[in-house]
Amino acid sequence: MLTCPLCKKVVEAPARTCPRCQADLSLLADLMTDVQKLLARAEGHRKAGELAPAVEAYLAVLDVDPTNSDARAAVGPVLRGIHTAQRVAAMPPAEVPFRQAVVTLALAAIALVLGFLVVRVFV
Repeated sequence: MLTCPLCKKVVEAPARTCPRCQADLSLLADLMTDVQKLLARAEGHRKAGELAPAVEAYLAVLDVDPTNSDARAAVGPVLRGIHTAQRVAAMPPAEVPFRQAVVTLALAAIALVLGFLVVRVFV
């Protein structure tokens, strides 16, 4: 759907001229076609898991049409996915706190001593 910039009539997308004022809409129609192609390419990259090219394509759409709601809605989750992947990759390995390690070793030592005493009493 296009809106004629002269008379503000809403026109179907493939129209090359406005039916009301006969304004030339070919440039606007070509622009909308290019935006749809960019959106399709971005969606293909996103579905394939290629997040960097998807972001580039969505940003290219927003460069051409900053009000494009499809690109605005899609770029957020893609960027969130990249951020999450980077955060997970940068996480240090899980470290056991010193106090927890000492308590665990103490409990293991007590269990070992009790096991030894039980064996000595019954054998």
